[in-house]
Amino acid sequence: TTAVGIQYILNSDKFLFAPSSTVFGIDNNSNFIEDTKLGAKGGTNTALTHQLVNTFGTFIQHNWKSNKVNLSFGLRFDNYLVRDQHGTTEEQADDVSNGVLAPRFGILYKINPAIRLRAGYAKGYRAPQVFNEDLHIELVNAKRVLHRNSEDLTQETSHSFSLSLNTDFTLGETVNSFLAEGFYTRLNDAFADEYNLVDSSSNEWEYHRINADGGAVAYGINL
Repeated sequence: TTAVGIQYILNSDKFLFAPSSTVFGIDNNSNFIEDTKLGAKGGTNTALTHQLVNTFGTFIQHNWKSNKVNLSFGLRFDNYLVRDQHGTTEEQADDVSNGVLAPRFGILYKINPAIRLRAGYAKGYRAPQVFNEDLHIELVNAKRVLHRNSEDLTQETSHSFSLSLNTDFTLGETVNSFLAEGFYTRLNDAFADEYNLVDSSSNEWEYHRINADGGAVAYGINL
């Protein structure tokens, strides 16, 4: 795994209506996975995963801070490439790549110095790839697992909303803090796995990643 980036921060005593700061940046993240099952008793080795994922991103975020309200706007653009290193040059014409525009927004309102209300929205995504955490958890059960993405697998996209209220107060000599937060995340084209038994005698399985029909939803409350 490699990561490199640069950013520039511009501060202003007053921009439009309040002191502000703006962050500009670019970064590049590269992840290379090679997972090989060693052959037993002189058998040949089997390459299970040989994948390169590279993501180049640019972003800008602007923050305002005042006595009553803090605002934050951000926008990020990623271009990712997922390449199966098993393939020949001709096969690599099927590389998976896409550009993703991801906005985010946050607001903090200070009802009074001790009570603060926050709300936010953020878009996220996961590229159609094999992930590091897919590879080894089933080895505990001595399973031989092959991970395969569906040929028509598309990226998973999330839309997350949050709302929270927190307060600080003192009881006697004790300082206390209380937080109540609700969140809701909608996943479009959510990833799901189909489990297929390839060979019962060797306990060999295939995990086939697909896009779940109807996506998924995660929501809850933190106290």
